Amino acid sequence: MPFVPHFYQETAISEMLQKPAYGLFLDPGLGKTAITLAAFDLLRQQGIVNRMLVIAPLRVCYDVWPDEIRKWTDFQHLKFEILHGPKKEERLTSNADVFLLNPEGVEWLVQKREKANISDRVWSWPEMLVCDESTRFKHGNTNRFKALKVVLDQFDRRYILTGTPAPNGYMDLWGQAYLLDQGKRLGAYITHYRNRFFDQSWDGFGYTIRGPEQIADIQNRLQDVVLRLEGADYLKLPPLIKKTISVQLPQKARELYDQLEDELVLKLRGGEVTAANAGVLSSKLRQVAGGFVYFDEEDNILEAEGELPPRRMRKAAQIHDVKIEALADLLEELQGEPLLVAYEFQHELTGILKRFGWNVPVLGAGTTPTRGTKISRAWNEGRIPLLLAHPASAGWGLNLQEGGSKICWYTPTWNLEHYIQLIGRQWRQGQKKPVFVYSLVANHTTDVDVVEARESKDVDQKGLLDAFKRRRSL
Repeated sequence: MPFVPHFYQETAISEMLQKPAYGLFLDPGLGKTAITLAAFDLLRQQGIVNRMLVIAPLRVCYDVWPDEIRKWTDFQHLKFEILHGPKKEERLTSNADVFLLNPEGVEWLVQKREKANISDRVWSWPEMLVCDESTRFKHGNTNRFKALKVVLDQFDRRYILTGTPAPNGYMDLWGQAYLLDQGKRLGAYITHYRNRFFDQSWDGFGYTIRGPEQIADIQNRLQDVVLRLEGADYLKLPPLIKKTISVQLPQKARELYDQLEDELVLKLRGGEVTAANAGVLSSKLRQVAGGFVYFDEEDNILEAEGELPPRRMRKAAQIHDVKIEALADLLEELQGEPLLVAYEFQHELTGILKRFGWNVPVLGAGTTPTRGTKISRAWNEGRIPLLLAHPASAGWGLNLQEGGSKICWYTPTWNLEHYIQLIGRQWRQGQKKPVFVYSLVANHTTDVDVVEARESKDVDQKGLLDAFKRRRSL
């Protein structure tokens, strides 16, 4: 099947051909991968580039890019290699056109070049760099960013792709913009960027954009190197319906929750849970609202049960089961319709599996790319009625729109990027049904604060804790 770009895709391709550094801030489903492949192939035909290095999450490397290359006849002549696994060094010597590398592999690749273990005659830096899901490079103090920063000059063309460029606020933009222009627009150092546009938060650990003038200034500085397209403007998507399922904490759980909130210390049989600071407090409160909470003692661990991969994990106490039962009620109400459930904490996953069966498939941190592909295919074929997923693992590189249209957040997440990206696995082109997003929310708890902060897009730690303070003052 040939790739016939829509008019908005043609615009994006044209911009990439004209500009050696560019960012595509496109919602899921608008075709970032196909657009980039089209631009790359045209640049190859013009003799401007020969090869492309794509840095993307592992599942995106294994599924999205290879699938797009195989899907469109226009790109099937492109040879690709995935630089992952025991044979990654051997794959560097191939004559591939496209090399796919996960962010965790950037240090390895740079170190190989620095040690001259890769002969220039065999492998030299491709002329074109693409950072897919570029928010993986939003923090300039990470090893992956520092390693990539050293070799940016090796690439004649640099492009970044993401649908959620600033999930936690404008501070997220500096690192991504640096990949394009090495600091020309937002400053050569993150400190310069902070000092110019932000004020330090009340807690001393975060930064808040100074005001509307600074927001406009940042947007103006980036407008010539960024294209922002929203799916709702170009795709005929079904309705997105959000529903809150409220639950009441049992009296004993309510007392324990209030005690933790008020005294910052919760004592349980078999261990002690403390909240040493506001950040830890908010996490502990979310755990209690979900029904489980970790003990503090690091050595208080146990072997995972059932059919989970054998591993040692911190011990958790079960506080209540009202969310588990609310999830059971939702499954019964859906009468067999497939449901994707997002979990936040490992002990929540264990509790859900214990209630609904250890053989329920999971897309989580321990899921290999091969296993993830099998699960997503089975889901889209209608063979999985209940699928559990951690948003950090399943929010990228999966198309789940064919297998269902129902999502449930067991614990609401304050991470706007995770929230948007996971919903985007179902609410995307090809979905024929309205997409329902359910959130299990414990009344009068930090669950309410998280939803409020996320919906207002004030999703940094300050926004969450400010919402917490407002509720407690009522």
